[in-house]
Amino acid sequence: MMIKTNDLIAMTLGLLMAFSGCQTEKETPDKPEGSIPVGFSGDMPETRAATEYGSVADLTAIGVFAYFTNGMFSESGSIPNFMYNQQVERQSVDGSWIYAPVKYWPGNTTDKISFFAYAPYVGETENSNLSFQDKGTASGFPVLGYTVPPVEADQMDFLAATPVMNRNDGNVSFKLHHTLTKVNVWVKNNDNTEGKSVTSFSITGIKSGTLIYYAPTADTDNGWKWAYPSSDVKETFTADITNFPVPNTILEGKKLLATFFLLPFGEGSQFSITYQYTAKDANDNTITQTINKENQPLPSTDSWSPGASVGYTIGIARKTVSVMQEDGSVSWEEDTGSETVKGTEGETGS
Repeated sequence: MMIKTNDLIAMTLGLLMAFSGCQTEKETPDKPEGSIPVGFSGDMPETRAATEYGSVADLTAIGVFAYFTNGMFSESGSIPNFMYNQQVERQSVDGSWIYAPVKYWPGNTTDKISFFAYAPYVGETENSNLSFQDKGTASGFPVLGYTVPPVEADQMDFLAATPVMNRNDGNVSFKLHHTLTKVNVWVKNNDNTEGKSVTSFSITGIKSGTLIYYAPTADTDNGWKWAYPSSDVKETFTADITNFPVPNTILEGKKLLATFFLLPFGEGSQFSITYQYTAKDANDNTITQTINKENQPLPSTDSWSPGASVGYTIGIARKTVSVMQEDGSVSWEEDTGSETVKGTEGETGS
């Protein structure tokens, strides 16, 4: 079902920060003297655990970058001195969100804090497909590098939040968005030949990209965009299947073969497929025929956009394959409602 928005989740993470007195831009003590710590709480339903996120309850942790500034955020000079890839974890028992060390709002009304978030959280020391600017030299808006894992099972639903700019108090609400294109691949029988099976399938697409945050100028502005290497380096993304049965007849309809989470740059993307079926030779012996089709074009790859779900159906006959796009590009959420984790004030310090 197509929905009206590509927004995944509205998360009010309740950054209720205590007034801690005037600080300089680089002074962000771990144990401030304020009286109201940051609190996270909420009542969220449990849904499913997967590499695809449909609600806040699917997330276990997000990463946050925060910039403390004496005045408004500066693209040329601000640094992530308040939070650098801060892990904020969701507690499975009660749905609350916690992190350490606790941070506080500045006491001077001219001082501001700007927040940038992504999910799922990845530690900067991990050997990951997600990379960050160096903590010691980072300045300006955050830049995240992302390399798509080559194997379907390792791919993830990478989320980014609209930046929350130049705040001084109150709750901070992160609205997370899908940044990638979900590509569903289906197979169907084109000639009623029974016993076909797909033994391998892959898509060739762009290998890596850079997600760049910026200050949103409207409510509909996500506040981030993708940039790609000028060399347009490609990668082959391989489906998990090894012996996937194709429906035996045309009337049986289609079956889902694979789901990829790819960068929203589909130009030049192709697919390769290997399948087999049994047949009779001239002596009426049963033999296995293997067909390999490489570098087949995918239609309408210009519809690959952030948060879009595109589908392709591969029709398989004995010697030929066809490919058809399914109903154009749609948003992949199944529910128009947003979900919120509401922050509450923490206990007053002694």
